[in-house]
Amino acid sequence: MEAIFKACSIIPIRNLQNLLRYQGIWVEKDKQVTIARSLYNTLYKKDQTEWTKEQILDYIRTNRLFAYFKLNRISGLIPDLFNQIRPIDLRGFGINLIGQSTPSTQVTDRNTPVNQNTDQITPVVQVTDPQAIYP
Repeated sequence: MEAIFKACSIIPIRNLQNLLRYQGIWVEKDKQVTIARSLYNTLYKKDQTEWTKEQILDYIRTNRLFAYFKLNRISGLIPDLFNQIRPIDLRGFGINLIGQSTPSTQVTDRNTPVNQNTDQITPVVQVTDPQAIYP
């Protein structure tokens, strides 16, 4: 299989190596190892090689961010938004919800046109129990 990579022009296999790395797949990039050999090794390894944090940072410094967001987050250059979600202390906004009651809501019949002049009284239901079913 390595012979197939060696038979290819250098530009397409270099592009393949760069694309795989950009997508987060570790492909060896070493001047001592040919691109054909590194692609062959990546293809035939049983276990995928994991990126180290140093390799991730080196890749980002010399290239760009990965398409694979997890590696960007591991680098520490991209904030982990899930770790930044914190409960808000509403007292800082001058809001005190202790002892507050919810306002009552009135439901009207929306099937009656607004400009219809009738002597009928539109039914109004006072919602007091959100679990209850009202007609």
